[in-house]
Amino acid sequence: MIVKDIINSGTKACEEAGVYSGFARFLMLELLRENDLDMYLLMDEDLDETIHKAYDAKLERILNDEPMGYVLGYQWFFGYKFKVNQDVLIPREETEELIGHILSEIDDHYENPKIVDVATGSGAIGITLGKELDLEIVATDISEKALIVAQENADNLNVSATFYQGDMLEPLIENNLKFDVLVCNPPYIKDTEHIQSSVFKFEPHVALFGGDDGLFFYQKVLEKAHLVLNDGGMIAFEIGFDIGDKVKALAQKYFPHHDVLLIQDMNGLDRMVFVKPHTKRLKKENMDEALDILRNNGMVAIPTDTVYGLAIKSDDETLYNKLKETKGRPDNKPFPLMVSSKKQLEEVVEMTPLIHHLVDKFMPGPLTIIFKKKEGIFPYLKDQDTLGIRIADDVWVQSLINKLGQPIWLPSANLSDHPTGTTSGEVLKQLDTLIEGVIVGVSDQKNSSTVVDLSQGEIRILREGPITEEALKKEAVKYLEKA
Repeated sequence: MIVKDIINSGTKACEEAGVYSGFARFLMLELLRENDLDMYLLMDEDLDETIHKAYDAKLERILNDEPMGYVLGYQWFFGYKFKVNQDVLIPREETEELIGHILSEIDDHYENPKIVDVATGSGAIGITLGKELDLEIVATDISEKALIVAQENADNLNVSATFYQGDMLEPLIENNLKFDVLVCNPPYIKDTEHIQSSVFKFEPHVALFGGDDGLFFYQKVLEKAHLVLNDGGMIAFEIGFDIGDKVKALAQKYFPHHDVLLIQDMNGLDRMVFVKPHTKRLKKENMDEALDILRNNGMVAIPTDTVYGLAIKSDDETLYNKLKETKGRPDNKPFPLMVSSKKQLEEVVEMTPLIHHLVDKFMPGPLTIIFKKKEGIFPYLKDQDTLGIRIADDVWVQSLINKLGQPIWLPSANLSDHPTGTTSGEVLKQLDTLIEGVIVGVSDQKNSSTVVDLSQGEIRILREGPITEEALKKEAVKYLEKA
């Protein structure tokens, strides 16, 4: 019997049984692919008898409403072949969208993150992330039989994975494990909800039902997630289409200082909830993200040639006051300004010939100079007639300021009377949730800049640093002798 006729016969049988008719063609496609044969080249050819028998046997199971994944023994997910049986749920297409969103977040905000897949089942989510990112992953499941399947899938796809048996986060807490990305597609069908008969009859109920309201396992994860998340860690949930607002509210309850996003799938249905730190982890190569935050009156911690600085644009009094409040800065301690060039410097301060010379000699560099402010500059600084300014030495910072189109206020990125951070991790320990972004990395140096007051026509050192008072005065004397 030729392939085309067998498919037509199978299609008719599916229609009569009330089963999706496309299964007949898909089953043939997969069986022939397993034998390295192309269905479309064999449509008018006689089918091998062994394959024909296998087709009829598997079609009979499909006509009995058994899911295709169990009939085949595998499911394609994100381009990878995953073994499935009745010990695990069959991965769904909607979950591929979750993977896409997670990969996008990781690409934007994380470097080699530690990932855990909670309630992993077949391992589809965690293993796919491990495969796509070439990273080792960790996963948990309460079912020992499910973990056997997941381990086999990890081995088949050459992904390094460690599996823990236990209830949701419990084995992670017991082993004191911490992660940057926690992914969870828990059971979320309401106990009283009517579901497709093939799902109810064949798929494991322990992986399907999430209590009377579908929220049982989300609550279980969220109430203890802080125990397994690193600073800056993210949670990504798949959800039922009708519980999105409730999961979002639950997440906001347990993570009130985080951004909680409810995301729809390609069909416009609520499908994902992401719980992300309010302070975004940014990469230098994605400068536009930092610019967006600054333009929208946000604060970004950036590494300079000395320590981390906390940047805001300079044209907004309300934002300036917000920065003072965030840092706990007294009113009598003004902020330093960062400019991109001597030209930008000259637009805001008064400069004598000697000051011009000292600027040319020592800036840019680890030096903050107190200048006399030009009249009318920064009118909201009514009681301040001086400005402490640095010229950016870092090309990236120069570019940031130029693209922003204005200087930036840039005090050290720490709370007042706290240690100054030189790594993004140190900054986040003090300012996480208080600011909108931090450029991930390490400052090149550990020392703060020299601070010198030139506003009164003399050299007065206010803070010792890499550039000494002796060097400044020596250069001033040389200039005045020549003059």
